Amino acid sequence: MQNSDDEIYKRKAEICKAIANPVRIKILEILKNAPKCVSEIQHLVGGDISSISKHLKIMKSAGLLLTERRHKQVFYRLRVLCILDFFYCIEEVLTADMRESIALVKQCRFLPKQQFPKMADFANEAQAENCCSTKPNQNKKSEKRKGN
Repeated sequence: MQNSDDEIYKRKAEICKAIANPVRIKILEILKNAPKCVSEIQHLVGGDISSISKHLKIMKSAGLLLTERRHKQVFYRLRVLCILDFFYCIEEVLTADMRESIALVKQCRFLPKQQFPKMADFANEAQAENCCSTKPNQNKKSEKRKGN
């Protein structure tokens, strides 16, 4: 029983890997309404035709897309529409993240002013500018340079 479970998890991971690219997600969403040929997809997504073809091949191999030949053109369509439900779920996660971030920012706006450093708290203007640097090691380096 364990081996079959492992195979299912492996297959799920392969499908997720095939989706894990912004261009591929865009292609899947483009195909939600109707099948499209490679040139139509390329026009809507941008990029060169060879990279679009590569993305389509990966998704077809993963079982996400089906093809249909019409005259000289190959049309791609979603194999199962429910893949779009997965994207809806992802958007719900993003929305929840955004709500939490907004709530955090709102909390920060109402902190008492005395909790924020003032210019007088620093020895000089350069120290004040470096106080909130995203590179903490940079402040230590500049302090070492000043001391030498």
